[in-house]
Amino acid sequence: MDLLDRVEMPGRDRIVDALLSRSAPFERTLGSGVRMGIDPTDRIERRFAIRSYERPLLRLLATTLRAGDAVIDGGAHVGYVALHAGAAVGSTGAVIAVEPDPGNLVRLRANIDRNTYPVRVEAAALSNRSGTARFTRDLTQGETGWGSLLTDPGERSDVIEVPTTTIDALASTVEDRPLRLIKLDVQGAEHDALLGAERTLSTHRPMVVVETVDVWWGSAQTTTVADVRALLRRHSYVERALARDGSLTEPHRDAATGVFVPDPR
Repeated sequence: MDLLDRVEMPGRDRIVDALLSRSAPFERTLGSGVRMGIDPTDRIERRFAIRSYERPLLRLLATTLRAGDAVIDGGAHVGYVALHAGAAVGSTGAVIAVEPDPGNLVRLRANIDRNTYPVRVEAAALSNRSGTARFTRDLTQGETGWGSLLTDPGERSDVIEVPTTTIDALASTVEDRPLRLIKLDVQGAEHDALLGAERTLSTHRPMVVVETVDVWWGSAQTTTVADVRALLRRHSYVERALARDGSLTEPHRDAATGVFVPDPR
């Protein structure tokens, strides 16, 4: 496992699937020093075990974040990105891990307790207003990260009421630190989340990391990635793509993740 964490090779994820898919849950200290509980029945968590999931994003965090920075992780799942951000900002920083799914929240809090990073939990969904909303939990085996405010209920889902909050409200709690980065992975609700961040985008000017692949989540969805791009352009942000080494390049149509940075002009 340590070798697979350190070395990138073709077929690495398939090797991990074969090794772990029938294993019992276990704890692992990743190459970054982050300690996590791993549920090997979950497809994404098997990738956590060797840090093959979102590795370019982890590299971006390591090179962009500074000691004392603040980060908002929207759709924190069980803490993989939030904890790596916490490692980067150090004891003087602050990471707000926003997650509405009750099952994920139990795992998220347990993973935070395994570490000493400055990560705190906000048990809510990001939206354009504070209040409550219907949240559809996807109960598909091995896919704990697909819950959404927009998904139509199905046979393998559970609809619950969850609190909602805004990025602007959260940013007001870390005014004493530079808000360096916002990561959004909220299953189609990114535009609403950014509508709740317009004051933050205008004043704090954080980097925004968001998926740039259009996925149809359900009948409640009324916006697309094009609307996300338009909102950020309105706030004078420019889009960059995330290269494998964590550097920023010109955007291209195959990029699954967009990194939006304030226009320096």
